[in-house]
Amino acid sequence: MLAERGYRILVVDVDPQASASLWLGRGREPGLYSAIVEKRDLEPFVRATAVAGLDIIAGSRELAAVDDLRGRIGIQIMV
Repeated sequence: MLAERGYRILVVDVDPQASASLWLGRGREPGLYSAIVEKRDLEPFVRATAVAGLDIIAGSRELAAVDDLRGRIGIQIMV
């Protein structure tokens, strides 16, 4: 894994099921969805994992609403 070789890795979990978040031991918590809706910087949502050098911005069920929000209020999202 790249993190084990000294690289810093950031996983951004865009899955409403939060599969990567759960797999990396973070669970569903405020993360990407909150940052998008509140138009906030992503840095406060970065969380450490059990693997040194591997951080995550958690996914959540609320991400399923992003497409709906994009259509209603014109949010542009680039991942």
